[in-house]
Amino acid sequence: MTTSRITAVFDTNVFVQAFLNPAGPSGVAWKCAREELFQLVVSVALLDELSGVLDRSYIRSKFGPHFDRWKDHFLAEIRFYARLANSVVHVFDFPRDPKDEFVVDLAIACQADFLVSKDTDLLDLVTG
Repeated sequence: MTTSRITAVFDTNVFVQAFLNPAGPSGVAWKCAREELFQLVVSVALLDELSGVLDRSYIRSKFGPHFDRWKDHFLAEIRFYARLANSVVHVFDFPRDPKDEFVVDLAIACQADFLVSKDTDLLDLVTG
């Protein structure tokens, strides 16, 4: 019997929270991805946004002079453990928060079982 592996997409905010607090809920989700309990999928757009968010001064200030090393290591881990979706076509319009469209597009493109987010705009898609 063949079983499909659960596939998940993390929103940028989940990665940021995992980076800032490895012991918190997002950190635990990231640990599960590293333990390959499910297949995490990322895109170039998601990695680019994450890199930009991590470079914000309020995040950099929490890590001092070793920030670049920590950030590079974190991004390398993501590239190692996640599957990179090479082709993500824009199919989802979200006028409420257009900057979130690429994450939903990624989830659709890889037929993700889960889109993990703390973003209220994205969470409202489930209940709205």
